[in-house]
Amino acid sequence: MNDKIMVGTLSVMMMLATPTSAQAQVASDTKVTYVTEQVNNKTSHQTLAIARLKAQAKKVSKESEVLRAQAKVLKIDTTGLTQDQIKRQLKTVGHAKQRATLQTQAKVLKLEITGLTNDQARTKIKAAERANTITHLLAQAKTLGISTSLMK
Repeated sequence: MNDKIMVGTLSVMMMLATPTSAQAQVASDTKVTYVTEQVNNKTSHQTLAIARLKAQAKKVSKESEVLRAQAKVLKIDTTGLTQDQIKRQLKTVGHAKQRATLQTQAKVLKLEITGLTNDQARTKIKAAERANTITHLLAQAKTLGISTSLMK
């Protein structure tokens, strides 16, 4: 939720919780009592709503601080960016870091991952690693004189 909208909503809720001068100047005692009861009823509900809104505002503020701290660590300039834009920037940088790691692993295994998504590349790398492990284990078994004919 946008911080400005949150502040505006809180302001409106506070205004609604405060009795107006028109309500205070009601001529009849019964009307004054009725209006006072209505204001008190609304105030208790609005107090709960205001408390919830304040808690949400605090949570949004903390989330914003965390996002900006993460962006700062990754050297992302957050000047003028909304929380959603910062999240997208963080996600983009995260994908790029993952891609770099995957490319390093693929190079070691002599695999080509160009044109694959990160998930597809990860699956291909894991399959190659498993195949290398099995090949290595079979070679060790042969060296040790262990028959692998039943394993196939």
